[in-house]
Amino acid sequence: MTDELLKAGIIRPSESEYSSPVILVAKSDGTDRLCIDYRALNAITVKEPFPVPSVEEQVAQLAGNSFFTTLDFISGYYQIPIAESSKKYTAFATHIGQYEFNVAPFGLTNAPFKFQREIRKITSRMKRRVVSYVDEIIIPSKNIKEGLEALDEFLGILAEIGMTLNIKKCTFLATEVSFLGHRITKEGLLPGEVKTDAIQKFPTPSNRTEVRRFLGLTSFFRRFVQGYAQIALPLTRLLKTKDAEPFTWTFLEQEAFDTLRRALYHPPVLEIYDVKRQHEVHTDASSNGIAGVLLQESDNGLKPVMYFSRKCSETEAKYHSHELEVLAIVDSLERFRMFLIGKRFRVITDCAAITSTKNKTPLHPHIARWWLRLQEFDCEYIHRSADRMRHVDALSRAPVEPPNPTKTVVDLVLKVELDEHDFLTTIQLQDMKLANIVKVLQGMSSEQATQIRREYVYKNNRLYRKVDDQLRFVVPTAMRWRVVRTYHDDMGHFAAEKTLDRLRKDFWFPKMRKYVKSYISACTECVYNKTVTGKAEGQLYIDTVKPIPFMRLHLDHVGPLPKTSRGNQYILGITDPFTKFTVLKAVRSVNTQPVIRALNELTSYFGLPAIVVTDRGTAFTSHNFAEYCKLNGIQHIQTAVRTPRANGSIERINQTVCKCLRASCVSDATTKYSPNDLIFDFRLRDVVHNRLRTSHPR
Repeated sequence: MTDELLKAGIIRPSESEYSSPVILVAKSDGTDRLCIDYRALNAITVKEPFPVPSVEEQVAQLAGNSFFTTLDFISGYYQIPIAESSKKYTAFATHIGQYEFNVAPFGLTNAPFKFQREIRKITSRMKRRVVSYVDEIIIPSKNIKEGLEALDEFLGILAEIGMTLNIKKCTFLATEVSFLGHRITKEGLLPGEVKTDAIQKFPTPSNRTEVRRFLGLTSFFRRFVQGYAQIALPLTRLLKTKDAEPFTWTFLEQEAFDTLRRALYHPPVLEIYDVKRQHEVHTDASSNGIAGVLLQESDNGLKPVMYFSRKCSETEAKYHSHELEVLAIVDSLERFRMFLIGKRFRVITDCAAITSTKNKTPLHPHIARWWLRLQEFDCEYIHRSADRMRHVDALSRAPVEPPNPTKTVVDLVLKVELDEHDFLTTIQLQDMKLANIVKVLQGMSSEQATQIRREYVYKNNRLYRKVDDQLRFVVPTAMRWRVVRTYHDDMGHFAAEKTLDRLRKDFWFPKMRKYVKSYISACTECVYNKTVTGKAEGQLYIDTVKPIPFMRLHLDHVGPLPKTSRGNQYILGITDPFTKFTVLKAVRSVNTQPVIRALNELTSYFGLPAIVVTDRGTAFTSHNFAEYCKLNGIQHIQTAVRTPRANGSIERINQTVCKCLRASCVSDATTKYSPNDLIFDFRLRDVVHNRLRTSHPR
């Protein structure tokens, strides 16, 4: 879809500092619409006012005609351009880059108003009458010839301004159409069944509970029904009988039921829609169905304009009650859309959590996708107790329409998730130099094309540099600080050479050594906590240290340190002087038993050493430690008193531990290999290396 939008000029690559999440929403014809979550942008957008015409005025213009042509624009909003200064706010990120719209995307709060203005400009140029309301357009005519001439004139204007129609959703010269909840025929205006189906087809009660629900529905409008109490008397008598008595339904109860039901979809209860009035949408949901009522303020209170209820599918019936309440709002507003778009209104529900859901992050996946379908509405969500919502509760428990033929709302939405790996690719493509290199690798001509293709590879949507027959991820300028910080600060604040050694295994960028040295020289923790000590590393004396791992071990304690939650106060260090492989164990004391346990654990993996070198601490001079060495055939060498240099291998480790407790074993400047390389002969994975490779394996 992104490729298609780019080719059509609907979107363009973006360098905007703004970005909104992306989803795909299926339309009624089965195709997908690219949809952006513009909730944050809409919240700070100045709303553009537009006078919506009255329904009565528009419907009246259709009277006296015999044929009706209805027209629908293909991706209507995409045919409305956006001001250059506003395009950056529409930016969105995908796994292949960041883009922004050249035209109005679906989801912007002002998009419906702008579209109405464009339609008004078209219809005002017509010599013949054209009726439009929001995005519904009807060309009425008295005969076929007149209808064809009007259609030809309208299409001529569209061709002139470059707008197009969706032929699949247009109807030509029909004798009956549905418009704003009414049926329009050559005989005149007929009440639209869609407005009152939920009431006209309300099922006859079969028990006292269903009678109670029906009375809850009708009593909400009792002030508008003359003699309501007298009409409902046979039904209220049923509720006064004991539950043990049989439920009897006679012609008296049926007559009362029919009379009250008829009153709800005829004046004076049912109101004709007036755009100038205030409106409310009352919704409710149950495992049986969902329902909504569009109400309009009158001089005497709220009156219904339109009813809606439908059954839940098998999948929907299993939803949590909170999800069903949101679904009821979504479907109700879409059913009443023609009356609500472009005006401020209120949504009343008995679900307390709804009022905070709209701005909550993160949302449940179902609810998040449904809310995105309501971005074009300007409404306020209000909670009201269930006992004041019985009128719509009755409709939700006795739904008349079948479930949505398009399965469920969730099935209509395909979610696109972006993770940290996509972030790396997006940042890489935002670097103009790297983006140009990618374009050259994809076929763009350049004077440096030969050199670029020799040095770089674009693989799995990522740019790599060829270094010694290996591929290194090219770090964009904006990411260099973050990458170096991870490999220096988060891994123990090691010096430049050791930091560079780890970086070069996965990353590349120009002048890396200079950048790393500059970064480390400005590291506050290194400046305050590290000092240059001792001489430069010399050659390893092979004649005194046998080139066999773990044949000789050096041991010592560091501490006391601040006590941890587990009571540990010391660190026992064990190191192999050949490989420099070191084990650090947190221990509670400097007694012998923790030392023996640590040695048993280490030797179970690498075998028993021939020599152990320690100072004269109490843990190593005890009878138990001497017995341990004798039993395992270990030569125990104790250094002279106050001569720590004699146990220099472990003392150097102690210095590192004291400077940075978070340090890891890194490459040794003497052997030129890391301890892991010498012991295991393969590279152990670290967090950053793993994250870089997991999404796009080479």
